[in-house]
Amino acid sequence: DDTGGPAIAFNAVFEITRSAFLAAHPWDFSIKTATLVKLSGPTPAEEYTGVYALPVGYLAMVRSDNDRLDGFSVLNDGLHANQVPIINYHYDVPIDEFTATAVAAFTVLMAWNICIPVKGSNTMYANLERKYERLLKEARQTSRASRRARKPVSIEEARFTAGVAFDASHPSAF
Repeated sequence: DDTGGPAIAFNAVFEITRSAFLAAHPWDFSIKTATLVKLSGPTPAEEYTGVYALPVGYLAMVRSDNDRLDGFSVLNDGLHANQVPIINYHYDVPIDEFTATAVAAFTVLMAWNICIPVKGSNTMYANLERKYERLLKEARQTSRASRRARKPVSIEEARFTAGVAFDASHPSAF
């Protein structure tokens, strides 16, 4: 049943939590590079000469030591800049394209986000916070190592890695 309390809490925060999780960390599996296309409609902000379309699925810019863009602003209508931007960015990745350790960390993050509304447990909240921090560290290390070998992972494998049976439709998952 996906209409009960846990499912409602889960569905209310899933998309925003996934997007924030992707954009907040330098996941190798969620970074792309793109040369942006200049838009003809919008007027650029005062200090810029052009407005460029952000890629489909764009979540956030990735800053690095070899940035190829000096001075820009990301506004509602696109990226404002004085040169054709080539950007590294986080894109919206479906969860089945996460690494196993990233899915594990995300699964615990979701449980952490909804454990108080669903279970009212401060102890569970603290335990999940510690587990999330441990899994996040492991996932970030795995992400760096995944540049050489990428293998799709099943949700079941990721749940096993996390050490939790997380099923939002089942109250015992919390």
